[in-house]
Amino acid sequence: MPEMHSWVEVNQKALINNYEYFCQKLGPEKTTPVLKSNAYGHGIEEVYQILSQATHPPKRIAINYLSEGLKLRKKGFQGTLLVVGPILTEELSEAYKIKAEITVGCPDLLKHWLLSEEKPTIHIKIDTGMGRQGFTQEEALTFIPKLQPW
Repeated sequence: MPEMHSWVEVNQKALINNYEYFCQKLGPEKTTPVLKSNAYGHGIEEVYQILSQATHPPKRIAINYLSEGLKLRKKGFQGTLLVVGPILTEELSEAYKIKAEITVGCPDLLKHWLLSEEKPTIHIKIDTGMGRQGFTQEEALTFIPKLQPW
């Protein structure tokens, strides 16, 4: 008797077709496949290899963890990595070294980034009302002047 009663089959041709559809609509420079959390359980390295065969291989990939970025760099991805998940303060240097852009949504990480010698590119996460992640609008207004040099 099988242990699992469900599975996922990824059609490589369909995946490439869907990706290329968005490339046509948005342009390959703006199209950013989201491969976070191990490509939603489908295997980040496997999905990346499939997308690499597209007419316009990805120039940007969104990931959840810095460790996923390291895997993609080892597979040869040289484009922009955007880490949309949490980053620990001790990972700032590694993010800088592998040229990963990160999202910052808490005061502690922003403070460490401001003090860091090696500053990866950041995207500020603003809480738009769900109350889960990001700075409130009021918080953002207090630190935006500190970011002017960058």
